Amino acid sequence: MKMYDYPAPNAQKVKIFAYEKEISIEYIPVDLINHELRTPEMLNKNPMGTVPFLELEDGEIIRESRAIIEYLEGIKESPNMLGKSPLEKARIQEVDRLAELGLMIELAHYVHNISPFFADKGPQSKEAAEMALNCYKKNLQILEDSIILDLGCGWCWHWRDLEKHRPDIRIVALDFVHENFFHAKKILSTETKKQIYFVNDDMHKLNFKDIEMISKIDKTIYF
Repeated sequence: MKMYDYPAPNAQKVKIFAYEKEISIEYIPVDLINHELRTPEMLNKNPMGTVPFLELEDGEIIRESRAIIEYLEGIKESPNMLGKSPLEKARIQEVDRLAELGLMIELAHYVHNISPFFADKGPQSKEAAEMALNCYKKNLQILEDSIILDLGCGWCWHWRDLEKHRPDIRIVALDFVHENFFHAKKILSTETKKQIYFVNDDMHKLNFKDIEMISKIDKTIYF
């Protein structure tokens, strides 16, 4: 089977999951910048025009990262990655939904309403941006004491003033673009930077079950 891929968070989490499960997948890079997803061949495979999507040996297509992860969990039981008991499964799903819908979607709404890059996509609203940011801050309070893995962290602008809202959590910020961390250095406060481990690499081959591995990564950048 093969997965159509781009170095963005949703594709990266599937690659990490597949590596931990020791499932072999052929990764096909897609040129999003030049609209490769909009070609007739690609739209025939995935009319949504998004990545990642998985193509099985028989030609069946599975779209959406969470659906792909569920499929991979189903075809290989060990190691279990999505929980064994009903409660454990529910908690994993709960955190996944909170991170995607409660945090990242709200941040996306915020950016779409303030960035000139999206001005031609439709009307922008300062009120909508403020509402999205308030929802993000509110949802951030729900997270229990934990380490958060931020794939494709970019400039980390969404973690600004983290020490004011959640001084108890730690962020592992992963990005393949080295320059992003220097922008983060300018954006983030000194106290917030103490809560973040910055890792510059393609992370799908790291053992994330070993939390201590963070101290062993020679490409980690500490500000």
